[in-house]
Amino acid sequence: MKPERFPVILLTGFLGSGKTTLLNKLLRDPAMAATAVLVNEFGEVGIDHALIQQACGDVVLLENGCICCTVREGLAAALLDLAEKRDRGEVPAFERIMIETTGLADPIPIIQLIVGDSEVAQRYGLLQVLTVIDATCGMTSLDAQPEAMSQLTAADCLWISKPDIAADGQVEALWTRLEALNPAASLLSAARARDQASLVRACGGSLASASLDRRLGWSRLAHTTHGLDCACCARRPLLPALAHRRIQSTCIVRSAPLRWDVIGPWLEMLMQTRGDQILRLKGIVCIEGDEDRPWAIHAVLGHTCAPERLAKWTGEERLSRLVFIVQDLDTDDGEIERSLAEFENQCALPSLAR
Repeated sequence: MKPERFPVILLTGFLGSGKTTLLNKLLRDPAMAATAVLVNEFGEVGIDHALIQQACGDVVLLENGCICCTVREGLAAALLDLAEKRDRGEVPAFERIMIETTGLADPIPIIQLIVGDSEVAQRYGLLQVLTVIDATCGMTSLDAQPEAMSQLTAADCLWISKPDIAADGQVEALWTRLEALNPAASLLSAARARDQASLVRACGGSLASASLDRRLGWSRLAHTTHGLDCACCARRPLLPALAHRRIQSTCIVRSAPLRWDVIGPWLEMLMQTRGDQILRLKGIVCIEGDEDRPWAIHAVLGHTCAPERLAKWTGEERLSRLVFIVQDLDTDDGEIERSLAEFENQCALPSLAR
């Protein structure tokens, strides 16, 4: 019997962006009661003292039923230890994990651990990466801090904090830039109550049943506007290259179902040859012979994660969309799109599904 797996929400954002404020709001919602929170040092997190009920070692029981655990011996050890304590009934039966990173943390190694470590992946799956961006100084952080850019490009969902104290035009300018830098991420704002409700629903999703609507980043990707089989999407960057980082985004769209014997070897080749330049790959694909449900695929810095079969499509379209965020890789010549076309031509054999 396979052990139970739990969804992980990775909460990140640069120093002072408002991660803890958002965490407190989420934990106060009844839908998030069965949540375990992992932090580097409990004292640094600042979870409201009113929430704390009692403490036992490194595990703190919160008033709403959540538990909070410090990370002292490494994240993998903390995750596995927490799962074992749950199995033995030593901690409340949590349903999900939220990991709050420090403001200077690069989320990529944490993502790689969750999806790439065989022991951790048996007990946990990455539900979404939630990045908080400060409306008042987010633009400056993105220009000056590599960690802030890494946090942004890794995100499935971007939460704009402090819009109420932003200067005129700051939120609009930041929103436009975030859409360009990470077109596959969902954009939400603290200024809108419905956005917090949407975020709670998404964070409360399960690995087994979460549809595209509940996985905010995948939902945005599903609604990305492109023409069918438009080759221009691969050749036209979705954002200008940044002088100090040379980050670009490009998208491939397919109307015809893809085949696993094409997409699998192609991704393996791509990661072997260009993996260090692909900061993030996120895709929703329609697979030949299994068109009724979409598959989610993603990769981080050369590491391809196991594909995940999602609950349902959003809307009637059955399009495959692959969004790449790359660094120091010129997307103008269509190399990525061309390599996929070459694999499709090489594998143009009669399909067993037909």
